[in-house]
Amino acid sequence: MHLTWRCHEGTFYLTPRWAKQLYYDLFLQHKRRYGVEVRGYSIMDNHIHITMFMKNAIEFSRFLQYVHSIFVVRYNRLAGRDSSLMRDRPKTKLIQNEEQELNTLLYGDTNPTRTELALHPEQWEFSSYHYYAEGKPDPLLDESPCYTALGETAEARRAVYREQLEGVVEKIEEHRPTFEELAGPGNFLGETAWVKEQELRLQRCIEERRVRRAGRRDYPPPWNAGLGTKR
Repeated sequence: MHLTWRCHEGTFYLTPRWAKQLYYDLFLQHKRRYGVEVRGYSIMDNHIHITMFMKNAIEFSRFLQYVHSIFVVRYNRLAGRDSSLMRDRPKTKLIQNEEQELNTLLYGDTNPTRTELALHPEQWEFSSYHYYAEGKPDPLLDESPCYTALGETAEARRAVYREQLEGVVEKIEEHRPTFEELAGPGNFLGETAWVKEQELRLQRCIEERRVRRAGRRDYPPPWNAGLGTKR
């Protein structure tokens, strides 16, 4: 799953290093408790990208609610503010397969290159690039199976990942349409036919839930029905 959210009104609230570190630490501290794996991330100055794996959708929702509520409270206290921090609810997309997950990891790690900063990923501290391309330990990360499949040894995997990432960096404009699709509307990432199938299935589930809820609205009158009326 790919998750992203932006700061309110696009403001660069996450520019201070302590803000990024706070978000990183909260994910690290609580992810195991909720059965969440973090497979990739990029914490930018005004938005965040995280590639994750969840075992239980309800626990995942609780995890995000818990971590984000603590983050906003602590951030506002440290920054001396009391207004909104996030522009809206975090946006999530379900990833179809390992190929799409690898594209999503490259999308996240090349974020510094696509911004106005135009930095090489190695120049950005808070991203999974340093683990996947350089082999540096990162306690937040759970290695993605799509990365493990790149080679038989750690050195071989790093070499393949660096090669693919450098290809994206060198031709970043050519890759923008693909990345815009990853960041665009919808709830799924994958082949067109699979995405359409999943969207239709989601719509059917939503409609069925509406029907079930409507069927439960025929409640008996409340215990105080009629009290206070004129006789």
